[in-house]
Amino acid sequence: VRFEFSSNDGSSWISVSSSVDANTGQVSWVVPAGVTTKTAVVRMLDIQTGDEMARSGNFKVLTGNVDILDPMSKFMPGTIERVRWTTDITNFDLQYSLNGGVTWMDAAKGVQAAKGWFDWTVPMANTLEAKLRAILVNDADMEYDRTINFTIGNPTSVGQAKGEGFTITEVTPNPLMKNGIVKVMNSVPQSVSVSLMNSIGQTVEIFHNEMMLGIGEHSISFDVRSLPNGTYYLRVASGDVSKTQTLVIQR
Repeated sequence: VRFEFSSNDGSSWISVSSSVDANTGQVSWVVPAGVTTKTAVVRMLDIQTGDEMARSGNFKVLTGNVDILDPMSKFMPGTIERVRWTTDITNFDLQYSLNGGVTWMDAAKGVQAAKGWFDWTVPMANTLEAKLRAILVNDADMEYDRTINFTIGNPTSVGQAKGEGFTITEVTPNPLMKNGIVKVMNSVPQSVSVSLMNSIGQTVEIFHNEMMLGIGEHSISFDVRSLPNGTYYLRVASGDVSKTQTLVIQR
């Protein structure tokens, strides 16, 4: 057998191997230089007839590298901090997250990569789960690199910011078809918002906004009948703190 690679979901092909003994069960090949795509695919051909015997599913290929140097363990809100990296590409978008990478916001668009640094204004927040990442310009699905979690502000000085203010105790049913209930346990009186995000972190539905809840467990209902099947993230937020639970809509 031999193998071919396509960067455009099979519209065109290039050979990436010579004849291979099928009994070995594997082959080493090199991704063609300069390819960036979300629709790469590899296929196996009979060396004698040229017939296609098997084809992979689509996979991503991202050319180039960005290595963001892990930041200091703690930044203070509102300060300007220098983010540094090494790279072999021209530009990228820099994003930050305050919840461990569940959702992302732009820090800078079209960063000139060769400069090697960017002065970032740290957002006004308190969190233990801040991250930075580099992505392909205007394409959040194509990620070069992300940092480990770091701290912004003084979350340990505020019970709510430590995640002690509330917990998600249960989401039922899951999977669900129409209506669901999320149970939230409050250790202090506070307002919470409940929303739903898709698989890339975009908010697709806001069920409750700034609902005041007292101490104890509360059952909060929500309706997903207007949304298509898929995997989502149910988000419960209060102040600068948010917590998420994977939710599957299946009919």
